[in-house]
Amino acid sequence: IYTLGLGIIAIPILTSWTKLLQLIKRSKVSYQSGLFWINSSEGKSFSAFNYIFIGQEVQELKEEDQRRVIKHEEVHARQGHSLDLLFLDALHIVFWFLPIMHLLKREMKDLHEYLADASVVQQENKFAYSRLLLKLVHKDSTEHAFPLHSFAYSPIKHRINMLLKTPTQSLRYMVLPSLMGILFMFGSACDLA
Repeated sequence: IYTLGLGIIAIPILTSWTKLLQLIKRSKVSYQSGLFWINSSEGKSFSAFNYIFIGQEVQELKEEDQRRVIKHEEVHARQGHSLDLLFLDALHIVFWFLPIMHLLKREMKDLHEYLADASVVQQENKFAYSRLLLKLVHKDSTEHAFPLHSFAYSPIKHRINMLLKTPTQSLRYMVLPSLMGILFMFGSACDLA
């Protein structure tokens, strides 16, 4: 049963990462400022490792909005958010039977979005950035086929609320490490049994 579950979880995860690698291979890539840049025919912009895909949606924006989206994706690339997701995908494959794995990945993606948004609004107008988020989410609500960060990733309401909050020490930053510790302990306990 474990092997069957492993296969059911592993196939879509590995397929999405394989599609990403194929997209990188067939794309025209330029290198600038320590990152690889790809003008993508995909609708949405996203980042993966040190690759930033500039989608058609961004190319159609005003220059100042393009700059905001690019800054957001640069934060994901420079902070290694794709490595976190890859690590969680590997854990999800091994611990497929733990319902918390899906929650961990969702929380990690949300946290990454909050971090990227917070970094951008340090230098940008919060309200203009919020309007940009709303514009891009309503323009195209289709989800990405890749397990990565897209600028227009939802839940948009939470992202805008986080942008407009005054900075405080959030429990959210302590939840993920705690959950990872619990997962580690549970995995160790399974090994002992």
